[in-house]
Amino acid sequence: MHSMNNLQPSDLSLLPILEALIEERHVSRAAIRLNRSQPAVSHALARLRDLFNDPLLVRGKGGLQPTARALELVEPLAEALALIRSIIDQSRFDVAHCNRHFRLSMSDYGATILLPTLVADSGDRDQPFRYDGAQRSEMIAISGGHPVDD
Repeated sequence: MHSMNNLQPSDLSLLPILEALIEERHVSRAAIRLNRSQPAVSHALARLRDLFNDPLLVRGKGGLQPTARALELVEPLAEALALIRSIIDQSRFDVAHCNRHFRLSMSDYGATILLPTLVADSGDRDQPFRYDGAQRSEMIAISGGHPVDD
């Protein structure tokens, strides 16, 4: 038996599986939705049953039926997963909403090759990000003597 006080990082990966199982009420459909094999989802269900010390889903008419404990978990599970998903989504760089100012240091050749595409791409946006370019020596001076990435 698993103790709820000993939650392991691998246990967190079971939560989206539990969500899919409760919503789909069928292991194979949940597996398809999660892009996993049916045996992997069955194994995850066994681990979830151990983790929560409850069968969670039992065979019934029309597929698996959630137990009272599984039904109690629906709302907090949805809230927890929504929070986790929002944290992950916030960390992604979205160029469409970027309003940062970039300073680019590159050779004349690099500027000739890269800048036309960069200018064209940023001009297609509602709010283009700002950038300026300079020679390496100028960038070092602008950065207060800090090294410039190569």
